[in-house]
Amino acid sequence: MGTDAGPQDRAQRARRLLHALRARGSATLGELAKDAGISRPTASLIVADLETVGLIAQSAISTGAGRPAALYSFADGHGFVVALDIQRDELSIAAASIAGEVLHTEIVELIEHGREERLGELCRHIDDLVASLSPQHGPAIRGFASTTGIVDGDGTILRSYSVPQWHSLPLTQQLTALTGLPFRADNDINSAAYGEFATRVTDGRIRLTDTLLHIRLFAGFRTGLILNGDIHRGHRWHAGEINDSLDGELRARLDAETEPTNWALRAAAAIGTVASAIDPTVTVISTSDLTDAGSATEVWGYLKAMRLTTAPKLDMEHGELGSAASTIGALSLALRDAESHFLNSRTRHPVVITGLDRISAVHLAHADRRRSEAHRHAVVVSEPLRIGVVGLGVQARLARHVESEQNRAVIVGACDPDPAAATRVHQVLGRTLPVYTSVRELIESGIGAALVTCLGDLHETVTLELLEAGIPVHLSAPLATSIDGCTRILDAARLNGTRLYAGQPRRHESVVRHLRDLIGDKVVGEVRSIECHRFIPPGDPHPLDPLLGQSGHDIDVLHWLADSETTEVIGLASPQHPRETTMVTMRLRSGVLASYQQHLLTSEHRCVHTVTGSTGRLDHLGDMIRLWRHDEAPGPVSEFPIHDVGDAESLGIAEFLRFVRTGSPTDASPLGAWYAAAVGIQAAESIRTGATPQRIPPVATELREHFLR
Repeated sequence: MGTDAGPQDRAQRARRLLHALRARGSATLGELAKDAGISRPTASLIVADLETVGLIAQSAISTGAGRPAALYSFADGHGFVVALDIQRDELSIAAASIAGEVLHTEIVELIEHGREERLGELCRHIDDLVASLSPQHGPAIRGFASTTGIVDGDGTILRSYSVPQWHSLPLTQQLTALTGLPFRADNDINSAAYGEFATRVTDGRIRLTDTLLHIRLFAGFRTGLILNGDIHRGHRWHAGEINDSLDGELRARLDAETEPTNWALRAAAAIGTVASAIDPTVTVISTSDLTDAGSATEVWGYLKAMRLTTAPKLDMEHGELGSAASTIGALSLALRDAESHFLNSRTRHPVVITGLDRISAVHLAHADRRRSEAHRHAVVVSEPLRIGVVGLGVQARLARHVESEQNRAVIVGACDPDPAAATRVHQVLGRTLPVYTSVRELIESGIGAALVTCLGDLHETVTLELLEAGIPVHLSAPLATSIDGCTRILDAARLNGTRLYAGQPRRHESVVRHLRDLIGDKVVGEVRSIECHRFIPPGDPHPLDPLLGQSGHDIDVLHWLADSETTEVIGLASPQHPRETTMVTMRLRSGVLASYQQHLLTSEHRCVHTVTGSTGRLDHLGDMIRLWRHDEAPGPVSEFPIHDVGDAESLGIAEFLRFVRTGSPTDASPLGAWYAAAVGIQAAESIRTGATPQRIPPVATELREHFLR
């Protein structure tokens, strides 16, 4: 760029000249020199350099007063940039010329779910766009990808809850290699923050050196920070991930009457603290739809109210770009990278873009379509729901209930490290499916939810990996084989905001629901004790510890019928035949006493229940429940036949799939599963220590509050 100054100075002068040319469209050398604040000879050298690289060309001769002068403009076919905003189910793709004119914008559905297949689909969209624009607009110069998740400085996705199959994907490297277009990448919140920043800088409302704090409210909230014209990413690329500390699945909280206010207050306190620490020039609060807008208004109000009157006023603004913010931010960053390429020097100045209203219009129209579809569907989910199965043992039979017209779900793969699993999958699931040897491979195949049906001692490791990847989980009993393991599973679901469903099919059995209804109707008065006898054929597969298998379901039923949980337990077993008969006695928090006996001696499965209350008792045997009154003559006063209303396992799977889609309340309870597993674990410890009483520790308050919402 000439020889009259250092490289940085020359690049800055060239940048100002390009800015002047964008503003005018075409201009003489004198006009460019004046607008850029540089000398005419310097402008001449810069223009010559930019002509050499094909960015600027003489377009005409000035016909104004005085001597004719050459008019310069951006050259035909001078090149363009590509911007992507990659979400779970859709891609926003846009392009703009280096002159800053929007050339293309659209939102397309992403069909593929596998790790490599999804990447390939993305590259096909890029290649198609480049092929359509290149004949008229020249080569693609740079690309920028905005995506969900945590993205490091090299453009690798470190973590993505929305697209867990892309964990550890080197996105920048792959896009560059597969398309031949140099790409960079960042997460969508940072890109949105830069979009809000760039439009304000180019409009002259804030300066390049000003600080912008961007708050995005959706299912919780995230922040993006622009410092000195650049995105602040933090030491570990986690800057702005406030939900790592303040959990906030906003949509779920809106189900409770008082929770929105509590959430808004907590959010305002966190945002106010961050804003006070940063002291930004402007704080921008944006939302993705009208549902979030109400929460934003509450947060805004609390922020204003809690600010001390003596403190400087927070300069707060509404987001202006809506759902288009990430796309516009990615386009601005791509143009900035392209300009740096032509100037051979990095610039922090955003490029003025014309035609942003086209991008906004496409996003508004897309949002309108999504809202109209929301009237026909409970939520926006990938349909059919893609299910993975972890473990191809006996419990995997649950997966046979997944594929039905009502469930709208399909099993797409299984995971089992056993070499024989690939040949067993047809026997267990009824058809041939891909079988992976690791949970990571199953996740990367693009599943939307998982059934964990492996051995109980693997539950913790498997479930934690799925929950941390954002995969909703159906977990069969036991939750885990240690109380600490059970707690870690609940904590992972809470911290990661991932839906955890405890497989408790007995809660869907007709007999259990009928008993619960009768107890609720007070037909036996106040419950004093509940007993359950379980008979299991000795040849049936069961875990190493019999109190961590079927007993987990039966003890959960005792808790559910009593509407309470165990605080103290004693376990008994015969020293000579410890596996034949096991007895567990329990004291519940409500004062109810419970007893469970498991017998591995009979030739058939059978379960009987007795509920004793202050005025009578209920006896269940086979397909009949009988009511006895303490003050009546001997013999039952009423009989209640049991009529099956459907297979309990299939009802449980259907409830799980509804829960994945909508987050709707369920009869199944992770807290209930925790207590049932804890009783089995502590009862086994009691047996090992000579029938010593064992306490059941309480669940942590934050876990109880989270799973009772």
